[in-house]
Amino acid sequence: MGAGKSYVFDRVFPTNTTQEQVYNTCAKQIVKDVLGGYNGTIFAYGQTASGKTHTMEGKLHDPHQMGIIPRIAEDIFNHIFAMDENLEFHIKVSYFEIYMDKIRDLLDVTKTNLSVHEDKNRVPFVKGCTERFVSSPDEVMDVIDQGKAARHVAVTNMNEHSSRSHSIFLINIKQEHVETEQKLCGKLYLVDLAGSEKVSKTGAAGAVLDEAKNINKSLSALGNVISALAEGTPGGEQSLVLQRHILTCSATKHRVITLQSSSCQPDDAVTNPQSSSGPSPPYLIGRFLEGIRNHYGKAVEIID
Repeated sequence: MGAGKSYVFDRVFPTNTTQEQVYNTCAKQIVKDVLGGYNGTIFAYGQTASGKTHTMEGKLHDPHQMGIIPRIAEDIFNHIFAMDENLEFHIKVSYFEIYMDKIRDLLDVTKTNLSVHEDKNRVPFVKGCTERFVSSPDEVMDVIDQGKAARHVAVTNMNEHSSRSHSIFLINIKQEHVETEQKLCGKLYLVDLAGSEKVSKTGAAGAVLDEAKNINKSLSALGNVISALAEGTPGGEQSLVLQRHILTCSATKHRVITLQSSSCQPDDAVTNPQSSSGPSPPYLIGRFLEGIRNHYGKAVEIID
């Protein structure tokens, strides 16, 4: 596991794990939490080409290969259809990416430099980001398809479809009981982080090299935010306000960590977003899942 450090995981999945097994362990409960009025976050982190986007999205229209996001969409509506008919639901989704430190709307590509503002309750939000009301899983899939087509990707030596941005798919669920007028609101942030890269392995050059440097820099900055939260101190970088909010606003958080099983990269250390003190173990077999369920916005501790 790396010299001098050991890591605690709630669950370790082998490479033959199915998408359904990952979903049932990692994400199924979070749907109930969000429908209960809590905020939730699931984010995927790992080296480039290790399976983050496959885990989060998969093949959207394949019932066996679909990932966490489309399964969540189906699960949400299955729960709603089985709930009290006196409950009225309004569900809207947003899809945006953080590319080269700029927030870009994936549902309206003309919006390329959106800004983060705070509402009257000092809750950060992306001003001007497109919001789509959805009333079925198919409508959610259509939004994801549109956003995927607009996301920044590039070809590298390690990945033919390397994501060059952090993508965030936001599901906002509001419900009201028509008789009692009781209202609940829950938000679910589904985050696919760009893959960390060792530039010498990717063969990146020019603009792709600049992207790789920015990706690694942003992942390191995210690590600083998580470390600051674990220590109870606020992060000071204004550009990370949104990431900090996503991490702290959620009562339920799950992190999916994907690592390559390829033997060609045993010496490549992958930057760990949990800590800025140094690299994580350089090489691990299979897919790793760490579920974090606490109500204090703190990261799980690294055991030295």
